[in-house]
Amino acid sequence: MTSTNPKMPEKLFSNVEQLVRDYVLGKYQGDSAVWQEKFGQAKTLREVLDIMRRDFPEAVPVISKGILASLGARAEDSLRVERKQQQMVDDGIVLRVTIPDGIPLGLPGFKEFLNRDNSSVKAAKEAVQAWAHGVGTPLLTLAGVTGTGKSHLAMAAALELKELGKQVVFRPESNMIGEIHAAMKDGRAEEIITQFEEIPYLVLDELGVQAISVGGWDDTLRDRIINSRWRGAFWGYRTLVTTNLLIEDLPARMASRLGDTQWGKPYIKINATDYRRQRRP
Repeated sequence: MTSTNPKMPEKLFSNVEQLVRDYVLGKYQGDSAVWQEKFGQAKTLREVLDIMRRDFPEAVPVISKGILASLGARAEDSLRVERKQQQMVDDGIVLRVTIPDGIPLGLPGFKEFLNRDNSSVKAAKEAVQAWAHGVGTPLLTLAGVTGTGKSHLAMAAALELKELGKQVVFRPESNMIGEIHAAMKDGRAEEIITQFEEIPYLVLDELGVQAISVGGWDDTLRDRIINSRWRGAFWGYRTLVTTNLLIEDLPARMASRLGDTQWGKPYIKINATDYRRQRRP
């Protein structure tokens, strides 16, 4: 699909096209036939948006955010979110956060991260440090085998955010799911899920360490939280994920969300060996 209107910025059209495509593929679990059926003949930005307004009205606010970002409104939008969050702090109504941040004492920071002569390890560290300071993609995923430093970087980011006074929650995925299961006993599951969805900074470690059974309740839970974090990225929420899985091994919609390139490079694969094995005597 390409623009036939010479007055319409090509970059804007392609950005919005990608936003719409990601939304449709996510909604229909990667079914590209629906995308082709609905939008295959659209040639202009107006045609794309008219189809969205007619057939997917619930997605219009999401797409509108993307258009603003394409026009350079991201910085001001982020400032508005930051001011809103600060006002909530001042008013003492900070999302009614009742879950602990999950950041234990003595957590290793960026200074304790041992650099290796490996370009992908270096790139991962730089990306995570930037993410923790609000720079670059709001939804960042680190992938790699066990022992490549993913969890260390995730914990370091959580610690840095805590020291900066940000609202941050750190969880290994299995702990998060277990916590939600436990909350079901006293009817608080929805409250806990909402907090994982809406906390300004979420660091989710070891995604997929438990087998992802497509269609199961835990899989639905993962999908809901990742999807909410993706949507929240449009108004400032930031999410860091680590996983041993390749992005193509994740369920279609989750892979689409974590692989969203509209803000920059969202997925970094660390091509390194298990450092713990290397340092054993």
